[in-house]
This record gives sequence, C-alpha cells and structure tokens, in this order.
Amino acid sequence: MAKPAPTAHAQFTASIPENYDRYLGPVIFEPYAKDLAQRLGKTDPKNVLETACGTGIVTRRLLEALSPDAGLIATDLNPAMLDHARAAIGDDSRVSWEVSGVLSSGGRFLFNVWDEIGKNQFAMIANQTITSFWPDDPPTFYQTPFGFHDLATIKKMLEAAGFSRVREEIVLKPSQAPAAADFARGLIEGSPVMNEIQARGTATLEEVESELAARLKKNLGDRPVPVRLQAIVFQAEG
Repeated sequence: MAKPAPTAHAQFTASIPENYDRYLGPVIFEPYAKDLAQRLGKTDPKNVLETACGTGIVTRRLLEALSPDAGLIATDLNPAMLDHARAAIGDDSRVSWEVSGVLSSGGRFLFNVWDEIGKNQFAMIANQTITSFWPDDPPTFYQTPFGFHDLATIKKMLEAAGFSRVREEIVLKPSQAPAAADFARGLIEGSPVMNEIQARGTATLEEVESELAARLKKNLGDRPVPVRLQAIVFQAEG
C-alpha cells in the first residue's frame, strides 16, 4: 500500500473536528492556547492573523486576551474545522473567518510547534500502538505534527522568509485526561490517522483504541491520566 500524500495528514473532515475538540482540545491544546494568547496579549496588537485556527481553541483564548478594539482574522485550510470553530465561538464582531491570510509587513510572528515525539510520551505511545497493528505498513500521521521541531531548520526558514529577531523557548506543560479510553478515542478519531486505519481495514478503530487505552493506562495511569507536554514557542519579527 502506498503511503498517503502529505495532504492526507491535513484531512480533518467528517467527525474528526468534533472528536479533536472534545477529547484532545482540553488535554493537549488548551494549555498552549492559553500560553500563546497570554504572550500575544502582552503586546496589545490591534490586528491579528491566526493561521491553522482548527476548532477555535486558540481563537477563544485570543478573544479573551485581545483588547475590545482589536481585529482578528482566523484562518484554516479545512472548511470542516473552520465551521466547527465558527459554531463554537458564535457571533463576535472582532472575528472574521477565512481560508487564508497574509501577515502584514512589520508584523510579529508568534507560533508554537510540538517538540519531538520522544518528549511527548502520549504521542509516542499512540504511534507505537498504531504501528504494532501494521508493522510493515504503519500509518504515518504522527510523523507530521511531531516532525517539525529542529531549531536550526525552523530559524533558517524564518530568516529566509524575511523574519528577524527569531527567538525560541521550550515550554513544558502538565495536563491530564479524564480517562484513558476517552484520550485514546481522541488520539485516534480526533486526527486523520483515523482515515489511515480505516483504509487498511484489517483492524477496527475500536480494536486500536482499546489497545491504546490499555497502554496509556499501563504507562501513564487512568482516571485521570497524567499527561506531560513539551512544545517550542517561536517569536519573530517581519
């Protein structure tokens, strides 16, 4: 079986946005949404462009941190994610929803990425569990969100794009999931790895999730599941 094209890893469609927001949002995304919004809020920006807004987890925190007269353009390549975010946030005159946007010259670029998968045990366990079902043809989704963390490479890309004063900070966050079963569901059905599993057809989502829940419980605990997160925050000026 051919490996999926890179775009397949960005297919957050059907029920994925809902599961992403419900089972993963509070556990692995909310801590960094708060962090990013707090950092941005300190600069008191008047015009903000949010890329890859997903289900609006960061968007909600940005609206709390921004001044009443600030404007926010929230963008995402996935219409399903954008629709979910729009429905969750509701009417707010400060927000406009678009599929793309461009950072103004002289702007500040603030973003975060996951550190390597080995420093995020929950993701390593998920990837190892999924791979155990298809060792000769493993789904590769988890290589995407946890594969962009090399500091030198990212700095070089930013500088080549015209950014200066590039700074980075490794940020650790403690979190927890209510239950291993729910967290396992989110890690499978809240991302495009679900599509890769279904395409192979030799194991059901339920079978993979059951095994993942057991491994999460064994390695991390259950009710609640302690989760240690590690990401890298970058700041640059255009």
